[in-house]
Amino acid sequence: MSYDTIGAKKSEFDIDDEYFGIAEEPAAQSTLLDRHRTDLERSGLSEETIAGSNIYSARPEHAKSILGFNPGPGMAIPYPGTEPPFIRIKPDELFGDTKAKYLSPKKSVYTAGNRLFIPCNLHPQVLEDAGIPLIVTEGEKKALAACQNGFPTIALSGVTCWVSIGEDGVSRPISDLDKIAWNGRRVYIIFDSDIAKKEPVRAEAKKLAQHLSTKGAVVTAPRLPPPTPKEDEDHKLGDKFGLDDYLVIRGVHALRDILHGSRTVLPARLEPKKALPVNLVGDWVLKTLKLRFADGRVWVYRDGVYRPDGEQAVEELALVCLSQDMSWTRN
Repeated sequence: MSYDTIGAKKSEFDIDDEYFGIAEEPAAQSTLLDRHRTDLERSGLSEETIAGSNIYSARPEHAKSILGFNPGPGMAIPYPGTEPPFIRIKPDELFGDTKAKYLSPKKSVYTAGNRLFIPCNLHPQVLEDAGIPLIVTEGEKKALAACQNGFPTIALSGVTCWVSIGEDGVSRPISDLDKIAWNGRRVYIIFDSDIAKKEPVRAEAKKLAQHLSTKGAVVTAPRLPPPTPKEDEDHKLGDKFGLDDYLVIRGVHALRDILHGSRTVLPARLEPKKALPVNLVGDWVLKTLKLRFADGRVWVYRDGVYRPDGEQAVEELALVCLSQDMSWTRN
């Protein structure tokens, strides 16, 4: 990346194109029926993204072998890089009493627990480079669409699926999260716009934010606005925007505006295990942030360029430090 000017007018997500190409040559793709291809195209996915995803159409017997029960025919969505391979099914018809749109394997069939969807069009180097901002969303198509549009994104299979319940009955964060360098990374948790109406979803986003902040991430949870009545009617959105719908209808610049206007999510009333010396907080802020003072302002180096919001960055990180046990920073 070539940024050599303080305050250069680069978007927070303007990163070298190499980060957003297909990470590997797509494998030979199984059959994808027209109705399933149309579904993916409605999410704004290009032919290249669809091919790279290796999403395919599953007959009822194949879907049953994946899930451990028969949902009928549907669209199979493989999770790249998972071992053993993790595949979810989007059945052609809503399934069961809950009218589920997406289905995961039964625990008796897939014992490794919940997995993280790391899209085929997200370069692996993004996971290693904490200087690159990252979106966490719910749903595979949304992550594919966001990466395709230049927003590095990973996806959970459900808002609660950043944890799995072990054999001892205890919920723990999924190990796939450990594949990502979080320390100092700016993270955006973006769920569907109807989060405003769903307190349990808001609570889950807050829990995830708390967990990632303990890893050193600076987390925000910007909210997508609801669609207008005309947008809802024209696109049959069900009175809510998903990240993929929002990019298709409102576009890249509208999403960037939301991200740039978001504020840090702080852990909810966590008390430190013991009082923290002020110098520990200061040392950690200086260790995590690269700062410069110029023109009477504090500038912070983020995403390849110095930005004039250093004071806010320092305040946000200090508040995160003070709101939780920081003993891990001494390592």
